[in-house]
Amino acid sequence: METINEISSKTEEKQNSFTVDLQYDRSLSKQISGFLKFGGKYQNKNRFYDKTHYFGRLRLNSGQQAKDAILTAYPEFQNVVPLGSTSLPFSIFANTNFDHGNYLDGEYALGAVAEVGILNNVLDIIKHNVGEGEFQTFGLHQYFSEREDYAGEESLYAGYIMSEINIGTKIKLIPGWRYENNTTTYNGPYGDATATAFPELNYYFIDTTVTRSNSFLLPMMHVRYKPFSWFDVRIAYTHTLSRPSYFQFTPRQDILSEVVILNNHQLQPEYSKNIDVYLSFRDNKLGLFTLGTFHKKIGNMIFGLDRRVILDPKEYNLPESTKNRVIFTQANNDRVAALNGIEIDWQTHFWYHQAPERLGDKPKLYAYLFKSRLSTHCY
Repeated sequence: METINEISSKTEEKQNSFTVDLQYDRSLSKQISGFLKFGGKYQNKNRFYDKTHYFGRLRLNSGQQAKDAILTAYPEFQNVVPLGSTSLPFSIFANTNFDHGNYLDGEYALGAVAEVGILNNVLDIIKHNVGEGEFQTFGLHQYFSEREDYAGEESLYAGYIMSEINIGTKIKLIPGWRYENNTTTYNGPYGDATATAFPELNYYFIDTTVTRSNSFLLPMMHVRYKPFSWFDVRIAYTHTLSRPSYFQFTPRQDILSEVVILNNHQLQPEYSKNIDVYLSFRDNKLGLFTLGTFHKKIGNMIFGLDRRVILDPKEYNLPESTKNRVIFTQANNDRVAALNGIEIDWQTHFWYHQAPERLGDKPKLYAYLFKSRLSTHCY
């Protein structure tokens, strides 16, 4: 054993939300009935993540002091540690009585397991044998402790209005609109691991806070036409959103010697306009058979810009020194993506067909479910 790591992290998430829904039923005539519904929602969410990483090296300089303290506490280890060695073999920490059992039917060989009690005692010994400035033995690894931390708040305001209109028994209309406003404020490190010779001791970073806000009005219209009890047509036109993960837009800039990791705090939600048409057939023997087609136009699609060479650092608001390094980040597609497809779904119970009795078994009923989907993308 040449290195020691003690890693802990704390995550907190608190969410408060409030919703209200109101509905008004109304019949205009014997043939026209329905309701009007509207409501709103407020949601506030706070997130916090803090990682603490302690790290040490037994084989460097003052690490000898900690190693000697460990051997003094466990004199039995001295018989298996070579004289003059600056590291400790893993075998002295192994739990020789641990039984893996028949894990995965014994098909895979599993390695040795450490004795947790001994490791905790050794860690305490190391902590009590660290002198002034002796990071080589044990100390806070600032780079690993700071680079992924974040804290922030999200607020969502939303409202909707919709109606259901039934015209006789054959036609149903469901129009509606939804409005959403989402605001996020997050704090995170903009760091440069190349700014100092030892970032593990003195990681250079700037606490950065960014706020992003977006609003959308999302219309929808659903139509169902049921000319027969055994057949109906459903048509829907909707606008939908897919918001990015906060892991993608929290402020984080990590400049390394050859790589730059950069979150994009300007990411916008993916916005989709959808048309769906479905034909459904029902029959006692047929069951439920559905044939449908769909068309989607997706704007602001989020994709990863992985291993892209930085030719112009100004494009990413990075220092000139990062030119020709590789960047890992995310972006919104400035082109509209199209998705087209068909879907077939068949669900039935073969209640009308019984399997012949075999070996005294009772007759059995068969059930069958078939579903297939084919889609094509175009960017």
